[in-house]
Amino acid sequence: MLKSALLTTAAIGAAALMASSTASAHNYMTTLRAPAGYMADLEARAAHGCLAEDIKEVRVKIPDGVFRVTPINTREWEVEVEMREVDPPVAGDGGRPITRTVDTIIWKNPASVTPYNRAEGFKFRAKLPNEPGKILFWQMVNICAEGRDPYTDLPETALDVKDPQFGKKFEEFMGSTAHPAPYTVLYKPAMPQYPWEWSAEDLQVTGMTPSEQTAEAK
Repeated sequence: MLKSALLTTAAIGAAALMASSTASAHNYMTTLRAPAGYMADLEARAAHGCLAEDIKEVRVKIPDGVFRVTPINTREWEVEVEMREVDPPVAGDGGRPITRTVDTIIWKNPASVTPYNRAEGFKFRAKLPNEPGKILFWQMVNICAEGRDPYTDLPETALDVKDPQFGKKFEEFMGSTAHPAPYTVLYKPAMPQYPWEWSAEDLQVTGMTPSEQTAEAK
């Protein structure tokens, strides 16, 4: 029941907030809901420039708990990353400790600027925390020749997807500021991401035989 309630509240909130975000022309994540614990291909989208100014730089701050961040190459923009220390370190793949991680991705010096009245996406890959119900806020800033358009505001109080009023409270937050940080809500996936992590029960969920699983993974 908890899983069902979590998925329902997250889905309702995401649907309402996507409409709210688009109508208000906020920056946003194209993935509003994502499976917890997965490696995910993500895209932060700059909805517009700074008033009548074109965008020449975009910065995305990576939330705590998100690791293995890799910008996806684009020939239009130079890409840099700023790092931060992980203290205390956390266990990574193979048990190796993660002591540093990407703090901010910076796209700058484009071959041609993004016109102020056009949207553009900025892609990256990351390992999401295995915390179903967690809300990731990706603080984002559009930088223009003279101005900045920040989308960095966060809720004043923590929001809980298990709260029956979650969707309403989140929509109220989104409507209370012109600069809400883009977000992704994590949900519990039906099964692990990779075939080598699947159990016998997971194989039944897929409806495929072990040999078909192997062929599908290749």
